[in-house]
Amino acid sequence: MAIVTISRELGSGGTEVARLVAEKLGYRLVNRELVDIIAQRLGANPREASELDETAMGGLTSFIDGIVRAISGERLTAESYRYVAAHVLREVARADNAVILGRAGQVVLARHAHTLHVHIWAPLANRIERVSRTRGVSEQEARRLIEESDANRRGYVWQVGQVDWSDKALYDLVINTARLSIEAAADVVICAARSRAAKPRIESGGTEP
Repeated sequence: MAIVTISRELGSGGTEVARLVAEKLGYRLVNRELVDIIAQRLGANPREASELDETAMGGLTSFIDGIVRAISGERLTAESYRYVAAHVLREVARADNAVILGRAGQVVLARHAHTLHVHIWAPLANRIERVSRTRGVSEQEARRLIEESDANRRGYVWQVGQVDWSDKALYDLVINTARLSIEAAADVVICAARSRAAKPRIESGGTEP
């Protein structure tokens, strides 16, 4: 099965790129539905599960939250969430052609054959302008949201594989959307994905938790 994992920075347009890639390739897009699947498997409330998702919590806060939940006897911990998320991503990769958005897919599926790992980014100034415009907030608030999002995603990836989210060695393709439109970026990803689908990943490096 062919898989594209897309890591993105808030304000880079990465979510839009992922949606367009999935649409044009006819692939399943795995994004927010993952939270509901994890909640169901752990017997937890989807709202509670979303609090431990990559976009909501990261770093030390997530670690502490997991300890508190474990001590209190609750089934849903930060660790259990990440474990089940990784398991579900592997199931998706074995069963379907898919575009996986975030959730440390570049780490979980680092050694998976026929997988393309993509990182979508843009300079901070461009990201601030985009977030401010699309969310109707001040530039100061946009910067705060970006910094919080980056910290959460960096923390989530570190907790999954003890690797730096921004390490370019994790990715096959890194795209700057300040230089390419969303549609052009999607077309580049599609071209690379088709090439990767025809050539299995045989390198031994990478982390697979």
